[in-house]
Amino acid sequence: MKKYIKLFLILFLIINNWNVFAENTNPLPGNFESHCYEQYYKIDKSHISENQTYKILIPDNVDLITQNQHILEMKILKNQKKHLKYIIDISWNKQYLQDNNQETFFEYDIQNRKNTLFIEFDEIIPAKSSIFNFSYFSKHFATSFEISTDKINYSKVSRKELWNFDYKYVKIHFSSQDEEITREKVKLYEISFTQNENHILVNSDFNDSIELYAKNKCKNKQFISSISNVDFPTNESTIEFPILLQKNPKFNIFKELDRDNDWIPDSKDNCKNKYNPDQKDSSWDGRWDVCSDYDNDGIIWYDDNCPYINNPDQEDVNNNKIWDVCEFDLDEDGIYDSIDTCRTIKNPEQLDFDYDGIWDACDNCKYFNPSQIDKNENWIWDYCDQKNEEFKKFDKDNDKVLESDDNCPKTSNPLQEDSDNDGIWDACDNCKAIKNSKQIDLNKNSIWDMCEDSDNDGHIWYKDNCLYISNSNQEDTDNNGIGNFCEDKDWDNILQINDNCPYDFNRDQTDIDKDWKWDICDDSDDRFMASNEQFFVLILIILALIFSVGITVMIRKIQ
Repeated sequence: MKKYIKLFLILFLIINNWNVFAENTNPLPGNFESHCYEQYYKIDKSHISENQTYKILIPDNVDLITQNQHILEMKILKNQKKHLKYIIDISWNKQYLQDNNQETFFEYDIQNRKNTLFIEFDEIIPAKSSIFNFSYFSKHFATSFEISTDKINYSKVSRKELWNFDYKYVKIHFSSQDEEITREKVKLYEISFTQNENHILVNSDFNDSIELYAKNKCKNKQFISSISNVDFPTNESTIEFPILLQKNPKFNIFKELDRDNDWIPDSKDNCKNKYNPDQKDSSWDGRWDVCSDYDNDGIIWYDDNCPYINNPDQEDVNNNKIWDVCEFDLDEDGIYDSIDTCRTIKNPEQLDFDYDGIWDACDNCKYFNPSQIDKNENWIWDYCDQKNEEFKKFDKDNDKVLESDDNCPKTSNPLQEDSDNDGIWDACDNCKAIKNSKQIDLNKNSIWDMCEDSDNDGHIWYKDNCLYISNSNQEDTDNNGIGNFCEDKDWDNILQINDNCPYDFNRDQTDIDKDWKWDICDDSDDRFMASNEQFFVLILIILALIFSVGITVMIRKIQ
Protein backbone atom coordinates (compact mmCIF):
# COMPACT_ATOMS: atom_id res chain seq x y z
CA MET A 1 0.00 0.00 0.00
CA LYS A 2 2.82 2.42 0.90
CA LYS A 3 4.41 1.67 -2.45
CA TYR A 4 1.29 2.83 -4.32
CA ILE A 5 1.02 5.95 -2.18
CA LYS A 6 4.63 6.90 -3.05
CA LEU A 7 3.96 6.28 -6.75
CA PHE A 8 0.85 8.46 -6.58
CA LEU A 9 2.77 11.30 -4.91
CA ILE A 10 5.51 11.12 -7.56
CA LEU A 11 2.92 11.31 -10.36
CA PHE A 12 1.18 14.22 -8.62
CA LEU A 13 4.44 16.18 -8.34
CA ILE A 14 5.32 15.50 -11.99
CA ILE A 15 1.90 16.72 -13.20
CA ASN A 16 1.96 19.86 -11.06
CA ASN A 17 5.49 20.77 -12.11
CA TRP A 18 5.11 19.84 -15.77
CA ASN A 19 4.53 23.49 -16.79
CA VAL A 20 7.74 24.53 -15.02
CA PHE A 21 9.73 21.84 -16.82
CA ALA A 22 8.10 22.79 -20.12
CA GLU A 23 8.73 26.52 -19.75
CA ASN A 24 12.45 26.20 -19.05
CA THR A 25 13.38 24.33 -22.24
CA ASN A 26 15.17 27.14 -24.08
CA PRO A 27 18.77 26.94 -22.81
CA LEU A 28 21.56 29.05 -24.22
CA PRO A 29 23.55 27.23 -26.94
CA GLY A 30 26.93 25.90 -25.89
CA ASN A 31 28.81 28.26 -28.23
CA PHE A 32 27.04 31.42 -27.01
CA GLU A 33 29.65 34.21 -26.69
CA SER A 34 28.60 37.03 -24.37
CA HIS A 35 31.74 39.04 -25.20
CA CYS A 36 30.41 39.59 -28.76
CA TYR A 37 27.70 41.98 -27.53
CA GLU A 38 28.72 45.60 -27.20
CA GLN A 39 25.82 46.63 -24.92
CA TYR A 40 24.55 44.95 -21.79
CA TYR A 41 22.30 45.48 -18.77
CA LYS A 42 21.64 43.38 -15.67
CA ILE A 43 18.51 43.47 -13.47
CA ASP A 44 19.58 42.05 -10.13
CA LYS A 45 17.75 39.01 -8.79
CA SER A 46 16.83 40.96 -5.64
CA HIS A 47 14.18 42.69 -7.80
CA ILE A 48 12.97 39.50 -9.53
CA SER A 49 10.41 36.88 -8.54
CA GLU A 50 9.76 33.57 -10.28
CA ASN A 51 6.88 33.27 -12.78
CA GLN A 52 6.21 37.03 -12.92
CA THR A 53 5.76 39.29 -15.92
CA TYR A 54 7.98 42.40 -16.08
CA LYS A 55 7.86 45.42 -18.35
CA ILE A 56 11.26 46.70 -19.47
CA LEU A 57 11.41 50.22 -20.91
CA ILE A 58 14.22 50.49 -23.45
CA PRO A 59 15.62 53.30 -25.61
CA ASP A 60 16.99 50.91 -28.28
CA ASN A 61 16.46 47.38 -29.58
CA VAL A 62 17.64 44.36 -27.58
CA ASP A 63 18.92 41.21 -29.33
CA LEU A 64 18.12 38.73 -26.58
CA ILE A 65 17.36 38.40 -22.86
CA THR A 66 18.73 35.61 -20.67
CA GLN A 67 18.09 34.28 -17.18
CA ASN A 68 19.84 31.43 -15.43
CA GLN A 69 21.59 30.44 -18.73
CA HIS A 70 18.25 30.28 -20.57
CA ILE A 71 16.83 32.53 -23.28
CA LEU A 72 13.67 34.26 -22.10
CA GLU A 73 10.78 34.61 -24.50
CA MET A 74 9.91 38.27 -25.02
CA LYS A 75 7.29 40.48 -26.63
CA ILE A 76 8.44 43.82 -28.11
CA LEU A 77 6.00 46.76 -28.17
CA LYS A 78 7.25 49.90 -29.92
CA ASN A 79 6.00 53.51 -29.62
CA GLN A 80 3.47 52.84 -26.88
CA LYS A 81 1.64 56.03 -25.84
CA LYS A 82 1.70 56.69 -22.11
CA HIS A 83 -0.27 59.43 -20.32
CA LEU A 84 1.87 61.16 -17.69
CA LYS A 85 0.10 61.43 -14.34
CA TYR A 86 -0.24 64.87 -12.82
CA ILE A 87 -2.03 66.73 -10.02
CA ILE A 88 -4.11 69.78 -10.94
CA ASP A 89 -5.42 72.38 -8.49
CA ILE A 90 -9.12 71.96 -9.24
CA SER A 91 -11.42 69.53 -7.48
CA TRP A 92 -13.20 67.57 -10.19
CA ASN A 93 -12.74 64.44 -12.28
CA LYS A 94 -10.24 65.19 -15.04
CA GLN A 95 -11.05 62.14 -17.19
CA TYR A 96 -12.18 64.35 -20.08
CA LEU A 97 -8.77 66.01 -20.17
CA GLN A 98 -6.98 62.81 -21.19
CA ASP A 99 -9.44 61.06 -23.52
CA ASN A 100 -8.18 62.52 -26.84
CA ASN A 101 -11.77 63.41 -27.72
CA GLN A 102 -12.65 66.93 -28.89
CA GLU A 103 -16.36 66.34 -28.28
CA THR A 104 -16.00 65.95 -24.50
CA PHE A 105 -15.13 68.93 -22.34
CA PHE A 106 -15.31 70.42 -18.87
CA GLU A 107 -16.51 73.94 -18.13
CA TYR A 108 -13.89 75.73 -16.05
CA ASP A 109 -15.33 78.79 -14.29
CA ILE A 110 -12.88 81.71 -14.44
CA GLN A 111 -13.86 84.20 -11.73
CA ASN A 112 -11.37 87.01 -12.15
CA ARG A 113 -9.55 88.73 -14.99
CA LYS A 114 -6.37 86.76 -14.34
CA ASN A 115 -6.74 83.11 -13.43
CA THR A 116 -4.13 80.32 -13.25
CA LEU A 117 -4.28 76.52 -13.43
CA PHE A 118 -1.40 74.84 -11.57
CA ILE A 119 -0.14 71.40 -12.65
CA GLU A 120 2.39 69.29 -10.74
CA PHE A 121 4.11 66.03 -11.79
CA ASP A 122 5.65 63.34 -9.57
CA GLU A 123 9.07 63.84 -11.12
CA ILE A 124 10.92 66.09 -13.54
CA ILE A 125 9.90 65.43 -17.15
CA PRO A 126 13.04 65.50 -19.35
CA ALA A 127 13.20 67.84 -22.34
CA LYS A 128 11.93 66.49 -25.69
CA SER A 129 10.48 63.37 -24.03
CA SER A 130 6.81 64.38 -23.89
CA ILE A 131 4.04 65.79 -26.06
CA PHE A 132 1.75 68.52 -24.64
CA ASN A 133 -1.86 68.32 -25.88
CA PHE A 134 -3.90 71.39 -24.91
CA SER A 135 -7.25 72.44 -26.37
CA TYR A 136 -9.84 74.90 -25.03
CA PHE A 137 -12.45 77.41 -26.19
CA SER A 138 -12.98 80.91 -24.81
CA LYS A 139 -14.50 84.09 -26.18
CA HIS A 140 -12.48 86.47 -24.05
CA PHE A 141 -9.54 84.74 -22.39
CA ALA A 142 -6.14 83.99 -23.92
CA THR A 143 -3.55 81.62 -22.44
CA SER A 144 0.13 81.80 -21.60
CA PHE A 145 2.43 79.23 -20.00
CA GLU A 146 5.18 79.06 -17.38
CA ILE A 147 7.28 76.06 -16.35
CA SER A 148 9.64 75.27 -13.47
CA THR A 149 11.64 72.39 -12.04
CA ASP A 150 11.85 73.73 -8.47
CA LYS A 151 8.54 75.61 -7.98
CA ILE A 152 10.55 78.80 -7.36
CA ASN A 153 12.06 79.93 -10.65
CA TYR A 154 9.54 80.00 -13.50
CA SER A 155 10.18 80.63 -17.21
CA LYS A 156 7.67 81.80 -19.79
CA VAL A 157 7.31 79.47 -22.78
CA SER A 158 4.96 79.09 -25.72
CA ARG A 159 2.85 75.96 -26.07
CA LYS A 160 5.13 74.67 -28.88
CA GLU A 161 8.33 75.45 -26.95
CA LEU A 162 7.30 73.64 -23.76
CA TRP A 163 8.59 70.22 -24.87
CA ASN A 164 12.11 71.64 -25.40
CA PHE A 165 12.69 72.06 -21.64
CA ASP A 166 12.75 70.04 -18.41
CA TYR A 167 9.73 70.73 -16.21
CA LYS A 168 7.92 69.47 -13.12
CA TYR A 169 5.50 72.35 -12.57
CA VAL A 170 3.35 73.99 -15.25
CA LYS A 171 1.21 77.10 -14.91
CA ILE A 172 -1.52 77.85 -17.46
CA HIS A 173 -2.59 81.50 -17.22
CA PHE A 174 -6.00 82.62 -18.51
CA SER A 175 -6.04 86.40 -18.96
CA SER A 176 -8.33 88.99 -20.53
CA GLN A 177 -7.22 92.38 -21.80
CA ASP A 178 -10.70 93.74 -21.24
CA GLU A 179 -10.97 94.91 -17.63
CA GLU A 180 -14.77 94.75 -17.80
CA ILE A 181 -14.73 91.00 -18.47
CA THR A 182 -13.83 89.16 -15.27
CA ARG A 183 -15.75 85.90 -15.52
CA GLU A 184 -16.44 83.22 -18.12
CA LYS A 185 -16.95 79.47 -18.26
CA VAL A 186 -14.12 78.27 -20.49
CA LYS A 187 -14.47 74.89 -22.21
CA LEU A 188 -11.44 72.66 -21.53
CA TYR A 189 -11.25 69.85 -24.11
CA GLU A 190 -7.78 68.40 -23.49
CA ILE A 191 -4.88 68.90 -21.06
CA SER A 192 -2.64 65.88 -21.44
CA PHE A 193 1.06 65.07 -21.47
CA THR A 194 2.07 61.89 -23.29
CA GLN A 195 5.26 59.95 -23.97
CA ASN A 196 6.11 57.29 -26.53
CA GLU A 197 7.90 54.30 -25.05
CA ASN A 198 9.41 51.06 -26.32
CA HIS A 199 8.46 48.11 -24.11
CA ILE A 200 9.68 44.56 -23.76
CA LEU A 201 7.47 42.13 -21.85
CA VAL A 202 9.22 39.10 -20.36
CA ASN A 203 8.13 36.23 -18.13
CA SER A 204 10.61 35.41 -15.41
CA ASP A 205 11.09 31.63 -15.43
CA PHE A 206 13.52 31.57 -12.51
CA ASN A 207 14.23 33.43 -9.33
CA ASP A 208 17.45 34.80 -10.80
CA SER A 209 18.95 37.91 -12.42
CA ILE A 210 17.82 39.00 -15.91
CA GLU A 211 20.52 39.96 -18.43
CA LEU A 212 19.94 41.93 -21.67
CA TYR A 213 22.33 41.85 -24.67
CA ALA A 214 22.44 44.15 -27.75
CA LYS A 215 24.68 44.90 -30.80
CA ASN A 216 26.50 41.69 -31.68
CA LYS A 217 29.84 42.69 -33.28
CA CYS A 218 31.45 39.29 -33.86
CA LYS A 219 32.43 38.15 -37.36
CA ASN A 220 30.44 34.91 -37.18
CA LYS A 221 27.21 36.20 -35.76
CA GLN A 222 24.97 33.57 -34.27
CA PHE A 223 21.33 34.37 -34.86
CA ILE A 224 19.36 33.51 -31.75
CA SER A 225 15.62 33.97 -32.09
CA SER A 226 12.96 33.66 -29.45
CA ILE A 227 9.51 33.39 -31.01
CA SER A 228 6.97 33.53 -28.23
CA ASN A 229 3.51 32.01 -28.27
CA VAL A 230 2.91 32.52 -24.57
CA ASP A 231 0.81 35.17 -22.86
CA PHE A 232 2.34 38.06 -20.97
CA PRO A 233 -0.32 38.97 -18.38
CA THR A 234 0.02 42.57 -17.16
CA ASN A 235 -1.96 44.91 -14.93
CA GLU A 236 -1.48 48.19 -13.05
CA SER A 237 0.79 46.47 -10.52
CA THR A 238 3.17 45.08 -13.17
CA ILE A 239 6.69 46.20 -12.25
CA GLU A 240 8.48 48.41 -14.78
CA PHE A 241 12.24 48.68 -15.22
CA PRO A 242 13.38 51.81 -17.10
CA ILE A 243 16.88 50.92 -18.30
CA LEU A 244 19.71 52.52 -20.24
CA LEU A 245 21.94 49.98 -21.99
CA GLN A 246 25.58 50.17 -20.90
CA LYS A 247 28.86 49.03 -22.41
CA ASN A 248 29.29 45.30 -21.84
CA PRO A 249 32.30 44.82 -19.49
CA LYS A 250 33.03 41.51 -21.27
CA PHE A 251 32.92 43.06 -24.76
CA ASN A 252 36.06 42.07 -26.66
CA ILE A 253 36.37 41.32 -30.39
CA PHE A 254 39.66 39.53 -30.73
CA LYS A 255 40.12 40.34 -34.44
CA GLU A 256 38.44 43.24 -36.17
CA LEU A 257 36.53 42.31 -39.32
CA ASP A 258 37.84 43.09 -42.83
CA ARG A 259 35.36 41.36 -45.14
CA ASP A 260 36.87 42.63 -48.44
CA ASN A 261 40.52 42.02 -47.43
CA ASP A 262 41.65 45.51 -48.45
CA TRP A 263 43.56 46.03 -45.20
CA ILE A 264 40.93 48.59 -44.06
CA PRO A 265 39.00 47.25 -41.04
CA ASP A 266 35.19 47.31 -41.44
CA SER A 267 34.79 49.92 -38.69
CA LYS A 268 36.79 52.37 -40.85
CA ASP A 269 36.08 51.03 -44.36
CA ASN A 270 33.85 53.29 -46.48
CA CYS A 271 32.88 50.31 -48.67
CA LYS A 272 32.97 47.15 -46.58
CA ASN A 273 32.17 44.57 -49.26
CA LYS A 274 34.40 45.75 -52.13
CA TYR A 275 38.19 45.96 -52.29
CA ASN A 276 39.16 49.66 -52.24
CA PRO A 277 42.33 50.37 -50.27
CA ASP A 278 42.46 53.94 -51.69
CA GLN A 279 38.98 54.73 -50.26
CA LYS A 280 38.40 57.09 -53.20
CA ASP A 281 35.33 59.38 -53.56
CA SER A 282 35.74 61.15 -56.93
CA SER A 283 32.39 62.97 -56.78
CA TRP A 284 32.83 64.18 -53.19
CA ASP A 285 29.26 63.15 -52.39
CA GLY A 286 30.01 60.81 -49.51
CA ARG A 287 29.41 57.73 -51.72
CA TRP A 288 32.73 56.05 -52.44
CA ASP A 289 33.46 55.17 -56.05
CA VAL A 290 33.46 51.38 -55.86
CA CYS A 291 30.18 51.35 -53.93
CA SER A 292 28.22 54.04 -55.76
CA ASP A 293 25.31 52.64 -57.72
CA TYR A 294 22.77 55.39 -57.23
CA ASP A 295 19.99 53.77 -59.26
CA ASN A 296 20.59 50.19 -58.05
CA ASP A 297 20.84 48.76 -61.57
CA GLY A 298 24.06 46.84 -60.87
CA ILE A 299 26.29 49.30 -62.74
CA ILE A 300 28.70 51.49 -60.80
CA TRP A 301 28.05 55.18 -61.34
CA TYR A 302 31.14 56.02 -63.43
CA ASP A 303 30.27 53.18 -65.91
CA ASP A 304 26.53 53.94 -65.90
CA ASN A 305 25.24 55.91 -68.92
CA CYS A 306 22.27 57.07 -66.88
CA PRO A 307 23.51 56.94 -63.27
CA TYR A 308 20.33 58.15 -61.54
CA ILE A 309 17.73 55.97 -63.33
CA ASN A 310 17.66 52.19 -63.19
CA ASN A 311 18.62 50.90 -66.70
CA PRO A 312 20.62 47.68 -66.53
CA ASP A 313 20.37 47.23 -70.33
CA GLN A 314 22.03 50.67 -70.93
CA GLU A 315 20.07 51.08 -74.21
CA ASP A 316 20.40 53.98 -76.67
CA VAL A 317 17.93 53.09 -79.45
CA ASN A 318 18.53 56.15 -81.65
CA ASN A 319 22.27 56.09 -81.00
CA ASN A 320 22.40 59.78 -80.07
CA LYS A 321 24.49 59.14 -77.00
CA ILE A 322 21.51 60.17 -74.83
CA TRP A 323 20.38 56.92 -73.29
CA ASP A 324 16.72 56.11 -73.67
CA VAL A 325 15.58 56.29 -70.04
CA CYS A 326 17.25 59.68 -69.73
CA GLU A 327 15.76 61.18 -72.87
CA PHE A 328 12.03 60.59 -73.43
CA ASP A 329 9.22 62.86 -72.28
CA LEU A 330 6.10 60.67 -72.46
CA ASP A 331 3.66 63.29 -71.15
CA GLU A 332 5.19 66.12 -73.23
CA ASP A 333 5.39 68.53 -70.34
CA GLY A 334 8.93 69.67 -71.14
CA ILE A 335 10.46 67.53 -68.38
CA TYR A 336 12.45 64.49 -69.52
CA ASP A 337 11.31 61.18 -68.06
CA SER A 338 14.72 60.79 -66.48
CA ILE A 339 13.91 63.61 -64.07
CA ASP A 340 10.09 63.77 -64.38
CA THR A 341 8.39 62.99 -61.08
CA CYS A 342 5.15 62.04 -62.84
CA ARG A 343 5.93 60.68 -66.30
CA THR A 344 2.40 59.93 -67.59
CA ILE A 345 0.64 63.19 -66.59
CA LYS A 346 1.74 66.69 -67.50
CA ASN A 347 3.21 68.49 -64.51
CA PRO A 348 5.78 71.06 -65.66
CA GLU A 349 5.79 72.70 -62.19
CA GLN A 350 6.79 69.38 -60.54
CA LEU A 351 4.89 70.29 -57.38
CA ASP A 352 4.57 68.12 -54.28
CA PHE A 353 2.24 70.04 -51.97
CA ASP A 354 2.20 67.45 -49.15
CA TYR A 355 5.95 66.57 -49.38
CA ASP A 356 5.31 62.81 -49.54
CA GLY A 357 7.59 62.21 -52.56
CA ILE A 358 4.54 61.67 -54.82
CA TRP A 359 4.09 64.73 -57.00
CA ASP A 360 0.66 66.31 -57.07
CA ALA A 361 -0.27 65.31 -60.62
CA CYS A 362 0.17 61.63 -59.72
CA ASP A 363 -0.75 61.81 -56.04
CA ASN A 364 -3.99 60.02 -55.16
CA CYS A 365 -4.45 61.94 -51.91
CA LYS A 366 -3.42 65.53 -51.21
CA TYR A 367 -2.31 64.50 -47.70
CA PHE A 368 1.06 62.92 -46.87
CA ASN A 369 0.74 59.24 -47.93
CA PRO A 370 3.88 57.94 -49.65
CA SER A 371 2.51 54.37 -49.63
CA GLN A 372 -0.49 55.33 -51.88
CA ILE A 373 -2.44 52.33 -50.50
CA ASP A 374 -6.15 51.68 -51.19
CA LYS A 375 -6.89 48.42 -49.36
CA ASN A 376 -10.67 48.48 -49.88
CA GLU A 377 -10.25 49.41 -53.57
CA ASN A 378 -12.87 52.14 -53.43
CA TRP A 379 -10.65 54.59 -55.35
CA ILE A 380 -10.43 56.74 -52.24
CA TRP A 381 -6.97 56.07 -50.89
CA ASP A 382 -6.78 54.88 -47.32
CA TYR A 383 -5.30 58.00 -45.77
CA CYS A 384 -7.94 60.15 -47.47
CA ASP A 385 -10.60 57.71 -46.21
CA GLN A 386 -9.28 58.15 -42.71
CA LYS A 387 -9.18 61.94 -43.08
CA ASN A 388 -12.74 62.02 -44.44
CA GLU A 389 -13.94 60.14 -41.34
CA GLU A 390 -12.08 62.60 -39.12
CA PHE A 391 -13.64 65.53 -40.97
CA LYS A 392 -17.14 64.07 -40.44
CA LYS A 393 -16.56 64.00 -36.69
CA PHE A 394 -14.25 66.95 -36.09
CA ASP A 395 -14.90 69.49 -38.86
CA LYS A 396 -18.32 70.98 -38.17
CA ASP A 397 -17.81 73.94 -40.51
CA ASN A 398 -16.80 71.67 -43.45
CA ASP A 399 -13.72 73.67 -44.42
CA LYS A 400 -11.41 70.61 -44.47
CA VAL A 401 -9.50 71.84 -41.43
CA LEU A 402 -9.87 69.78 -38.24
CA GLU A 403 -11.26 71.66 -35.24
CA SER A 404 -8.04 71.04 -33.30
CA ASP A 405 -6.16 73.04 -35.96
CA ASP A 406 -9.02 75.33 -37.06
CA ASN A 407 -8.64 78.94 -35.92
CA CYS A 408 -12.36 79.54 -36.52
CA PRO A 409 -14.03 76.15 -35.90
CA LYS A 410 -17.65 77.21 -36.36
CA THR A 411 -17.29 79.10 -39.65
CA SER A 412 -15.83 77.70 -42.87
CA ASN A 413 -12.44 79.28 -43.64
CA PRO A 414 -10.19 76.83 -45.51
CA LEU A 415 -7.48 79.47 -46.08
CA GLN A 416 -7.29 80.37 -42.35
CA GLU A 417 -6.69 84.07 -43.15
CA ASP A 418 -6.21 86.95 -40.70
CA SER A 419 -6.05 90.10 -42.87
CA ASP A 420 -5.59 92.61 -40.03
CA ASN A 421 -3.23 90.43 -37.93
CA ASP A 422 -5.25 90.83 -34.74
CA GLY A 423 -5.31 87.12 -33.86
CA ILE A 424 -8.99 86.84 -34.90
CA TRP A 425 -9.23 85.08 -38.24
CA ASP A 426 -11.28 86.70 -40.99
CA ALA A 427 -14.17 84.25 -40.90
CA CYS A 428 -14.71 85.03 -37.21
CA ASP A 429 -13.58 88.66 -37.26
CA ASN A 430 -16.36 91.23 -36.87
CA CYS A 431 -14.09 93.97 -38.24
CA LYS A 432 -11.65 92.49 -40.76
CA ALA A 433 -9.84 95.67 -41.79
CA ILE A 434 -8.99 97.05 -38.33
CA LYS A 435 -7.25 95.28 -35.44
CA ASN A 436 -9.83 94.61 -32.70
CA SER A 437 -8.86 91.53 -30.74
CA LYS A 438 -11.56 92.27 -28.11
CA GLN A 439 -14.41 92.12 -30.71
CA ILE A 440 -16.59 94.49 -28.63
CA ASP A 441 -20.16 95.57 -29.51
CA LEU A 442 -21.26 97.61 -26.49
CA ASN A 443 -24.56 98.82 -27.98
CA LYS A 444 -25.45 95.27 -29.12
CA ASN A 445 -26.49 96.37 -32.62
CA SER A 446 -24.38 93.71 -34.42
CA ILE A 447 -22.19 96.46 -35.90
CA TRP A 448 -18.94 96.07 -34.01
CA ASP A 449 -17.66 99.17 -32.31
CA MET A 450 -14.22 99.31 -33.91
CA CYS A 451 -15.79 99.68 -37.37
CA GLU A 452 -18.83 101.73 -36.33
CA ASP A 453 -19.59 105.45 -36.09
CA SER A 454 -22.27 105.05 -33.41
CA ASP A 455 -23.07 108.76 -33.00
CA ASN A 456 -22.88 109.71 -36.70
CA ASP A 457 -20.38 112.48 -36.12
CA GLY A 458 -17.99 111.38 -38.88
CA HIS A 459 -15.47 109.70 -36.55
CA ILE A 460 -15.06 105.89 -36.41
CA TRP A 461 -15.09 104.30 -32.98
CA TYR A 462 -11.36 103.92 -32.38
CA LYS A 463 -10.76 107.55 -33.43
CA ASP A 464 -13.79 109.06 -31.61
CA ASN A 465 -13.12 110.65 -28.21
CA CYS A 466 -16.85 110.54 -27.40
CA LEU A 467 -18.36 107.31 -28.72
CA TYR A 468 -22.10 107.72 -28.34
CA ILE A 469 -22.60 111.52 -28.40
CA SER A 470 -22.14 113.41 -31.65
CA ASN A 471 -19.17 115.79 -31.41
CA SER A 472 -17.78 116.34 -34.86
CA ASN A 473 -15.25 118.94 -33.66
CA GLN A 474 -13.83 116.43 -31.09
CA GLU A 475 -13.29 119.27 -28.60
CA ASP A 476 -11.17 118.20 -25.61
CA THR A 477 -10.34 121.28 -23.51
CA ASP A 478 -8.19 119.52 -20.92
CA ASN A 479 -6.45 117.23 -23.47
CA ASN A 480 -7.16 114.09 -21.47
CA GLY A 481 -8.34 112.06 -24.47
CA ILE A 482 -12.04 112.33 -23.48
CA GLY A 483 -14.18 114.77 -25.46
CA ASN A 484 -15.88 117.56 -23.51
CA PHE A 485 -19.33 116.11 -24.23
CA CYS A 486 -18.33 112.84 -22.57
CA GLU A 487 -16.55 114.29 -19.52
CA ASP A 488 -17.89 113.59 -16.05
CA LYS A 489 -15.86 115.99 -13.93
CA ASP A 490 -17.79 115.41 -10.69
CA TRP A 491 -17.83 111.56 -11.01
CA ASP A 492 -21.61 111.32 -10.55
CA ASN A 493 -22.01 109.10 -13.67
CA ILE A 494 -23.82 111.90 -15.54
CA LEU A 495 -22.00 113.21 -18.58
CA GLN A 496 -21.09 116.88 -18.56
CA ILE A 497 -23.40 117.65 -21.48
CA ASN A 498 -26.39 116.36 -19.50
CA ASP A 499 -25.24 117.39 -16.01
CA ASN A 500 -27.16 120.43 -14.59
CA CYS A 501 -24.28 121.04 -12.20
CA PRO A 502 -21.17 119.60 -13.94
CA TYR A 503 -18.59 120.34 -11.23
CA ASP A 504 -20.54 119.22 -8.12
CA PHE A 505 -21.54 115.61 -7.38
CA ASN A 506 -25.39 115.55 -7.71
CA ARG A 507 -26.56 112.24 -9.03
CA ASP A 508 -30.27 113.07 -8.23
CA GLN A 509 -30.19 116.37 -10.30
CA THR A 510 -32.91 118.01 -8.09
CA ASP A 511 -34.31 121.59 -8.35
CA ILE A 512 -36.68 121.97 -5.39
CA ASP A 513 -37.59 125.61 -5.98
CA LYS A 514 -38.00 125.11 -9.76
CA ASP A 515 -35.84 128.13 -10.58
CA TRP A 516 -33.62 126.19 -13.10
CA LYS A 517 -30.78 126.52 -10.67
CA TRP A 518 -30.08 123.02 -9.42
CA ASP A 519 -30.01 122.63 -5.67
CA ILE A 520 -26.35 121.63 -5.33
CA CYS A 521 -25.36 124.82 -7.21
CA ASP A 522 -28.21 127.12 -5.92
CA ASP A 523 -27.30 129.55 -3.11
CA SER A 524 -30.99 130.44 -2.35
CA ASP A 525 -34.32 128.69 -2.17
CA ASP A 526 -36.94 130.71 -4.13
CA ARG A 527 -40.00 129.04 -2.63
CA PHE A 528 -42.23 131.49 -0.58
CA MET A 529 -41.99 129.61 2.66
CA ALA A 530 -38.32 128.77 2.30
CA SER A 531 -37.32 132.29 1.24
CA ASN A 532 -39.27 133.93 4.22
CA GLU A 533 -38.29 131.41 6.79
CA GLN A 534 -37.13 133.93 9.46
CA PHE A 535 -40.37 135.95 9.26
CA PHE A 536 -42.50 132.88 9.79
CA VAL A 537 -40.35 131.79 12.70
CA LEU A 538 -40.89 135.20 14.35
CA ILE A 539 -44.69 134.97 13.86
CA LEU A 540 -44.70 131.52 15.42
CA ILE A 541 -42.78 132.81 18.46
CA ILE A 542 -45.24 135.75 18.92
CA LEU A 543 -48.25 133.44 18.64
CA ALA A 544 -46.72 131.12 21.16
CA LEU A 545 -46.24 134.00 23.64
CA ILE A 546 -49.85 135.26 23.15
CA PHE A 547 -51.15 131.74 23.64
CA SER A 548 -49.06 131.34 26.83
CA VAL A 549 -50.37 134.67 28.29
CA GLY A 550 -53.99 133.73 27.47
CA ILE A 551 -53.69 130.41 29.23
CA THR A 552 -52.17 132.08 32.29
CA VAL A 553 -55.04 134.67 32.56
CA MET A 554 -57.72 131.95 32.28
CA ILE A 555 -56.12 129.90 35.04
CA ARG A 556 -56.09 132.91 37.44
CA LYS A 557 -59.80 133.69 36.77
CA ILE A 558 -60.77 130.17 37.53
CA GLN A 559 -58.92 130.30 40.84
